[in-house]
Amino acid sequence: MESPRWSLFVVGRRRPQVLLSDGGEDALAELQLRGGGRGSLGRATERDGRRFDAFLDGGEVRVECAGRVLVRAQGEELTTGGRTYPWKADLEGGRTASLTDDDGTPLLQIEPGPGGDGPWITIAWSDHLPSPLAVTLATCFVLLRVDALGRRG
Repeated sequence: MESPRWSLFVVGRRRPQVLLSDGGEDALAELQLRGGGRGSLGRATERDGRRFDAFLDGGEVRVECAGRVLVRAQGEELTTGGRTYPWKADLEGGRTASLTDDDGTPLLQIEPGPGGDGPWITIAWSDHLPSPLAVTLATCFVLLRVDALGRRG
């Protein structure tokens, strides 16, 4: 998929800092994780100050900005921009996810990064994806939550 690429970095262990990077000098967004269950999964603050909130409610993940729902994801479907797309997120800790159009065209592809000082995951997305930042955040919060639960055992 010929597309823009982003990377998600997890820096530190005790109080990790999670940064979404587009390769620029400053992070595209900083993600702050919160407790699971019903309620808030976390918040992402874009470098221009715009805030996105992620919520988990009954198995549905949603991302809002300024009180407006931008993304809803549940099971194998993600809805954004008035359309529902096939969505697959690895819930076993493999750090992979994909979103395709109805005809199978990739819109979002997330793969594990090299680890170490490199990115935790790498993200490729299509210019045809509505709300790419919100869709990416919804997917990243799910993968980060799965990883955190897996480490707790």
